Amino acid sequence: EFRRVLFPGEIKASESGEDGDARYAKIKKYHVVKTPRSVYAAYAGTGDIRPTQRTPIDNFFLAGCFTKQKYLASMEGALFSGKLAAEQVCLADKASRIPKKKAVQAAA
Repeated sequence: EFRRVLFPGEIKASESGEDGDARYAKIKKYHVVKTPRSVYAAYAGTGDIRPTQRTPIDNFFLAGCFTKQKYLASMEGALFSGKLAAEQVCLADKASRIPKKKAVQAAA
């Protein structure tokens, strides 16, 4: 039930037994670890004040669980934020190359 509530579209396990659909993961064993006070409280409206991975400063990007992404205050959030930051770096690199290529083609 936990996986359906927090990650409904991302974690799917076969529920039809041993001969389940091969597209889904088959859970062989698991262990629930409970650590009180291990997650920060997320309050409504605070997502709007979190910084995005791309900043107004050229070539300065942010990554970490404090940035705007869907897994707040967790290792998953930090990892996902790193992926989002890397995507922004690639987009910025691609955008900076486009004018240079046009200028070279125009000169030729």
